Amino acid sequence: MNRLVVLAALLVACGTSKSGSSSSSGSTTTAGSTTGSGTTTSSGTTTSSGSTSGSASSGSSSGSTGAVTQLWTSSTQLSGEVDVAAGQVVEIDPGAQISVAAGTHIVVSGALQASSASGTHASLSGTGWTGISVASGGSLSLDGVDIQGASLALDLQPGVSASYDDGTITADVPFQIGTGATLTTDHATMSSTSDAEVFGTLTATYLNYSKGSSDGITAVDANAIISIEDSTLEGVGQVGDMIVSEAGQRVHVAFTTISQVHCAFHFDGVSRYDIDHVTANGDAYGGMLYNPETGPDSITASNFTDGIVFRQTEANVVLTIDGSYLSGTTEFTSTLVHVTNPASTPVPDAGPR
Repeated sequence: MNRLVVLAALLVACGTSKSGSSSSSGSTTTAGSTTGSGTTTSSGTTTSSGSTSGSASSGSSSGSTGAVTQLWTSSTQLSGEVDVAAGQVVEIDPGAQISVAAGTHIVVSGALQASSASGTHASLSGTGWTGISVASGGSLSLDGVDIQGASLALDLQPGVSASYDDGTITADVPFQIGTGATLTTDHATMSSTSDAEVFGTLTATYLNYSKGSSDGITAVDANAIISIEDSTLEGVGQVGDMIVSEAGQRVHVAFTTISQVHCAFHFDGVSRYDIDHVTANGDAYGGMLYNPETGPDSITASNFTDGIVFRQTEANVVLTIDGSYLSGTTEFTSTLVHVTNPASTPVPDAGPR
C-alpha cells in the first residue's frame, strides 16, 4: 500500500518571513482527510508513506505556485512511494530536516517547493533512496534544500521545468534532464559518482561540481543544450571527462575553471560550442574535439595549460581560438582552425567572476 500520508489534520506550522523566501502570513494549517498508511507518534513525528486527499491549506505562501496543501517539517518522515499528486502544493518548511527511508521514491505530479536559502538549509537525507522524479505536469522549485543519499537526486521527465538553487546534492547522479525538460541551478554544490545526462536544457551559474572519477555532465540528445557560467568543475586524478557531448545543439561554458579530469571537453557531436574565459589546468587533455559538425565554433580568452591542449580530428570544422593562452601541444586536422591573438601569459580573468 504505497501511498503518501499528509501531515496530521490541522497541523499548524509557524511561518518564517525573510527576504527572498517563501513565507506565510501568519500560520499555515493543513486540513483534509487522509488516505493511505501513516502514523503520528506521541512525540509529534509524522510518517508519510502514501498519497493524500484533502482541502487546501487555510493559509497560502507568498510567491508560491498555489495554496499549500501540505507542509513538510522536521517531524516528517518519508518512506515508500511518496506521491505529490496533481493539484497539490507541498512546501518544505525552512530549515526542516526530513528523514527519508531506504527505497523511498518521491514522484511530483503537482508542485514541490521550498525557500530556505537564508539561515539553516532544509534537507532531505537518507541512505539508499531513489530520489525525486518530476512527472509531466509537475513542478519543482527548491531553494536552500540539501539532498543526500539518493541514487538519482533530480529526475526530470520530458517537458518539465525545475529550479534548484543554493543547495548541496550528494548523490550517485545529481540530475537527469529529460527531452524538452529544463533545469536551472544557481549557487549549488553537487558531487556524483556517475555522469549526469542532459536530453533537454541545463542552465547553471555558480555551480561547484565534483564528479569523482566518472564522467561529469553529458549531452546525449541532438536538441540538448548545456550552458554553464561562473562555475568550478573538478574531478579526481585525471580520470573521466567533465563536459561531454555525444549529441547536442549547443555547449556554452564561460568564466569557469575545470581541473583534474581526463578531458575538460570531449565532443563527439554538437552543432555548436563556444568556450569563453575558461581555465583548464591539471587535466590530461584540454579537449578532444572529435565533433563532425562544422560549426562555426569558438574558444575565447581562455587558458589551456595541459600537456596536449587540443586534439581535433575532423577535416571541415570551422573553429576560432582567439586571445587564449595555450601552453601545450595542439593537434589540428582541419585547416579551418585559426589561432588568433595568442596570449603570451595566462589570461587573468578566465574563471568565475
